[in-house]
Amino acid sequence: MTCTSSGVLAARGLLVVGACSLPAALALSVALAPSTGAVFAQSPELRVCGDPDNLPYSNERLEGFENRIAAVVAAELGATPVYAWWPHQRGLVRNTIDAGTCDVIFGVPEGLDFVLWTKPYYRSSYVMAYRDDRGYDLPSLDAPALQQLRIGVHVNTPPEESLARRGLLDNVSTYSLFFDPRGDRDRPRKLLDDLVAGTVDVAVAWGPLAGYAAATSGAPLELVPLEDEPGVPLSFDISMGVAKGNEALKDRLETAIDRRRTEILAILEEYGVPLVPAGGGAAAAPAAGVSGAADPNAEAAPEEAAQLEPPSAAAAADPGPTPGPRKLNPFTGNADMAAEGRTLYFQVGCQGCHGGGGGGGMATSVIDDAWTFGSDDDVLFRLIKGEIPEQTMPTVYSVLEDEEVWQILAFIRSVYAGDPGRIDW
Repeated sequence: MTCTSSGVLAARGLLVVGACSLPAALALSVALAPSTGAVFAQSPELRVCGDPDNLPYSNERLEGFENRIAAVVAAELGATPVYAWWPHQRGLVRNTIDAGTCDVIFGVPEGLDFVLWTKPYYRSSYVMAYRDDRGYDLPSLDAPALQQLRIGVHVNTPPEESLARRGLLDNVSTYSLFFDPRGDRDRPRKLLDDLVAGTVDVAVAWGPLAGYAAATSGAPLELVPLEDEPGVPLSFDISMGVAKGNEALKDRLETAIDRRRTEILAILEEYGVPLVPAGGGAAAAPAAGVSGAADPNAEAAPEEAAQLEPPSAAAAADPGPTPGPRKLNPFTGNADMAAEGRTLYFQVGCQGCHGGGGGGGMATSVIDDAWTFGSDDDVLFRLIKGEIPEQTMPTVYSVLEDEEVWQILAFIRSVYAGDPGRIDW
């Protein structure tokens, strides 16, 4: 019933520390097949795995900052950028580099396990964004005024964890990082659109996404960079990813990063990307006005995290019942409590990993025989409350009252239609 990720794909989607999920984000486990053996030196083309419609990062009209950086890098290598288009959501590596259709993904968090990553070419952070014409005094997430403001954040991202630690979840609205590429519904940018429109007072988002909104929306947006917190990384090095084993291409890309450092920085600043100091990367100083995807040792990642499928911890060994008396759900079979649990399921973002109907997404289904973790109510209760150290649920859930956890489990039980012998309710 959980999922984890040691990294994220650049910064388009985001994730909570230890949770499913950009940063992303910036965001779905994929197995990378053995390297196809592609070596750039053998080809005059730089085959780029591009997102066809996801500004500010990339689109088919080559208007994103990753398109611009890809052109600079290709020119340095004496090559022509040629795109294989695939939405940078779940299944990205499997359907691009793994399938042999392209050789490099831009916007990969350093440390992503599924690819061989280059040195970073920039580092950014999550930011708190708000309209400067509202008179707010918000120097940090600890600002008292936040207790009274409407806050928006992408579900299952590191800053959601930060907000939970400060007791701010009651006035938080969560937004999805996943969307149908064929339409505009619920794209990650909706969070920033709602900020501009006044639907929310504050948006906590991956820096490049918020910076682009500040640069293009016409609204007077103030961006406050967020600093890393104990156990909650909020800034990330962003690299380029190639197939594991393709050291030749990795080395050439790193040479291009070094030689075109100034041009890369200029492009990032043009798009309003908040930059923070990065060791060995292109970004060396914060961009004017503002300052998210994964540190090799980070437990979570930014918005792009949502673009890949983090390996599911549900496949890990079930710890089994606790010795001694088991906790039993007092609300089993209570339709009213199950209805309350359904509301909580969406309020705290369970659907971000397990799907709106419980049928799965980044994590396994909780309604059928795909269920692989949590043999009884007692184990699931301890899991959600953060009492099983070897398993990682977003600790935002650990702030739930016991009664609320039981309500959520009553809802899950009410929709479970799998093998009745799999779970001892």
